[in-house]
Amino acid sequence: MKAPISWLKQYVDIDVDVETLCEKMVSIGFEIESVEYLGNKFSNVKVGQITEITKHPDADKLQVCQVNMGEETIQIITAAKNVFVGAKVPVSLHGARLADGTIIKNGKLRGLASNGMFCGGDELGITNANYPNAEVDGILILDDNTPIGEDMVKVLGLDDYVLDFSITFNRPDCNSIYGLAREVAVALGKKVKPLEIDFVEDSTEKTGDLVSVTVRDGELCPAYYMQGATDITVAPSPLWMTRRLAACGIKIVQGTH
Repeated sequence: MKAPISWLKQYVDIDVDVETLCEKMVSIGFEIESVEYLGNKFSNVKVGQITEITKHPDADKLQVCQVNMGEETIQIITAAKNVFVGAKVPVSLHGARLADGTIIKNGKLRGLASNGMFCGGDELGITNANYPNAEVDGILILDDNTPIGEDMVKVLGLDDYVLDFSITFNRPDCNSIYGLAREVAVALGKKVKPLEIDFVEDSTEKTGDLVSVTVRDGELCPAYYMQGATDITVAPSPLWMTRRLAACGIKIVQGTH
């Protein structure tokens, strides 16, 4: 059972580091199979804003971009077609490591300096579940409110640890985030916060009026219980949900679930 620490923190005040948390959980009988830091996908990738774009004098398909990185302005040459002045984009700087292991170094393209590289979702190892339009063919265009110079690990919500708990057969109550949160609260001597449930129960409408079930063999199925729900909207899942599910190893298709 995988559980991001950031998700557990929604229900428990976790004020210890990940190593101490693991030790506390082991001490109350929970085996932890692995600890994964999500921010290891890449390194030294920051948010930059393109302030100027000109054509490369010696290459028709290349553009020379001036990029504000917060403390300095750098020059990057790109063949990407979806960049524009004012765009905020992920910039892998000198020494950066991409998701596939590629190391970025300053260099020259057709005689002009290029001090970094713009990144798309592929280079960062992310999908639409991590950030809107991450799977677009081209450079990832960030939200206008993204702070210039911010580390992309934080922008993508990857500054987080995921603990993989080995749940024994007699503890099915821990096959959920809230179930594990209760145990974390016990391990840390904290109180667990109540679940926030915002649905409204309608006493005037019965489930039997919405669905019907026929039990063909009462011995094999002595009871069958159902619950009905109305006013459900089918829509793309919110980013906070897709990020959490992706962190738990659940594959999200096109940012929906």
